[in-house]
Amino acid sequence: MKYFSYIIIIVLISIKSSFLPHIVAATLTSTSTPYDRLGSGAMFTSISAYYDIINSIFTFSLDSSWRTLLLDTTIPLSTSNPVRYLDLATGTCEVIKEYLNSEREPPKTILGVDPSEGMLNVGHAKVRAEAAANAPSISI
Repeated sequence: MKYFSYIIIIVLISIKSSFLPHIVAATLTSTSTPYDRLGSGAMFTSISAYYDIINSIFTFSLDSSWRTLLLDTTIPLSTSNPVRYLDLATGTCEVIKEYLNSEREPPKTILGVDPSEGMLNVGHAKVRAEAAANAPSISI
């Protein structure tokens, strides 16, 4: 698997290098992009409907284990649950969804914050679908 990863990286670098002259030319001729005026949230809003599948493909589905590791590291099962949970740059709320699906008792309040309205809309729909009747207060 290790060597397979190296091959994938080399292929991706080769593919990207063929586009590099075009990227450099565009960078040198353009002083701003449409996203510069709108902020970082606009770029993520434009891909929000596809973000989760793209993330899964690009990370070879390791993103789920990273979220589990994040929760295990920050809120171990053996500790009492926090009263509030803040997820900055929550995106499509995958960490919040993972939290609600874990064996951890949910906090009283979960707050997800992100500059992308599109990502928050996707996340809000997912969390609402996951939340049970006794779910905590969730603000996204």
